[in-house]
Amino acid sequence: MDKLILPEIKTVSEDQQNAVFEIEPLAPGFGFTIGNSLRRVLLSSLVGSAITEVKIEGATNEFTTIPHVKDDVLEIVLNIKEIKAKNLTDEPVKVLLVSDKTGDVLASDIQKNANVEILNPGHRIATLDKGGKLRIEMTVENGSGFLSTEDRKKSNEYGVISVDAVFSPVIVVDYRVENTRVGQMTNYDKLILNIKTDGVRSPKEALLDSINILIEQFSALTEAGQKTEKSKKISKDLDDLKSLDENLDTQIDSNDRIDPKTKITDLNLSSRTLNALLNSGIKTIGGLRRLSELKLSEIKGLGSKGMDEIKQLVNK
Repeated sequence: MDKLILPEIKTVSEDQQNAVFEIEPLAPGFGFTIGNSLRRVLLSSLVGSAITEVKIEGATNEFTTIPHVKDDVLEIVLNIKEIKAKNLTDEPVKVLLVSDKTGDVLASDIQKNANVEILNPGHRIATLDKGGKLRIEMTVENGSGFLSTEDRKKSNEYGVISVDAVFSPVIVVDYRVENTRVGQMTNYDKLILNIKTDGVRSPKEALLDSINILIEQFSALTEAGQKTEKSKKISKDLDDLKSLDENLDTQIDSNDRIDPKTKITDLNLSSRTLNALLNSGIKTIGGLRRLSELKLSEIKGLGSKGMDEIKQLVNK
């Protein structure tokens, strides 16, 4: 592959919820590779906030109605699902809404909470007739992707209604790839990303977080590959030592032609191997046989060639 040219991320336009970015230059073909990878991470892996449970006074389930409230409970729950709330902590936070005014009940009617920020306060939740009253307790949690009510443990508290949670702060991601020039080459890629978020996180924050997620995943793969190669080498070395030990046990024990009392000086060993064994106090075949593969590998001056020499000798 040609020498990598470092690309730049350019902001074409941006506000709190919408932005267009250009990433160039990218090696030919990598515009689609990187664009598709970023799109999948942006839509599925970023952490966001969502309302996961509601408790409505006077309603035991979502298929009931509340006196003097125009919307039934199911409609109220669906409207609550569209509230954009930002949980500023790592733990679930409960917020409370209490209203008895005639007319629309809005997200702005949720009581202030230092740990939760409501990003679309004008969103309608329900409409009350004269004499109507609405009291709702909502749980705001952080998470990623989509979590259905079937995929999580339901609350044992009476009257609590679970809500399908869309945690992803990214609503839409579109991308396209165009050609760009690098020197005399005109076949490099320019990736153009159009990102829309719900306001919980800015488009640029979402883009940078998705890039970091991909980096972490590929770094983990690299480390896993290095560990695998190291494990293979260690396993091979252990197998060689085990094979050597088995040969010492079986070949020397079963071969009557080699007497355990035979001196190693009578064997056809190289001077280096012979000296290494003698310096370690090994004088006979019997003494050599009693060594484990680990002890044998620790003999100073023996080396891998000496190990191979002993292995060949006992296999004769």
